Amino acid sequence: MDILISSYKKLSDMIFDGYKPFEFRHNIPKKLRVGDKVYIYEPAPGAQKIVGEFTLGGLSDISGNKLGFLPFFQYYVGTILNDPELYKLAKRCYSIKCPYNAWIPLKYMFCEDILDYMEKNHDVPKNIDYLGKRDKLEKADKLVSDCDEWLTRIGFYNLSGESDYRYVFEIQNPIRYSIPYSIEKIRAGNGQTLRKAPQSWCYVSKIEK
Repeated sequence: MDILISSYKKLSDMIFDGYKPFEFRHNIPKKLRVGDKVYIYEPAPGAQKIVGEFTLGGLSDISGNKLGFLPFFQYYVGTILNDPELYKLAKRCYSIKCPYNAWIPLKYMFCEDILDYMEKNHDVPKNIDYLGKRDKLEKADKLVSDCDEWLTRIGFYNLSGESDYRYVFEIQNPIRYSIPYSIEKIRAGNGQTLRKAPQSWCYVSKIEK
């Protein structure tokens, strides 16, 4: 079922410009399905109107994620950086079973000997020449830091560098309306005319353009 969400102008502009591929939410509608429409209301100091829409391309539950960047790192290197080799390397790291956390293989993503050991033994080598691998370790740290900066720009982290979002919408086919619509132009899920925008989201049945 289609929904209406509220999104500040800075973030909605990134959606329509194609820079923001994900929308982050604390909770989600139970009736929302892939392929549904998501209309965007821009609150003050923005237009205070419905400024566009996108199609829900995917829906993910990241509530069990303890390290913010992990669900997005493969997308970042493969799509944002558009680096097939980095994507292949990141995919290998995610496939390694490790008794600690998923960040450990990525920490050594440029150390092929350690990845080989971890794939075979499902553990980290006891004696690692950190000094000799410093450049490779720093390179991996820089990639993760860059991914975190990108996530901050698209609204995943707050000003304290933390995030408690539980769900991720994958944005497809974003459309910015040439003429924004007033909130009264959209019908709620029960068919009634909306009088005010939702704080987070609400079901809608149609928009009268």
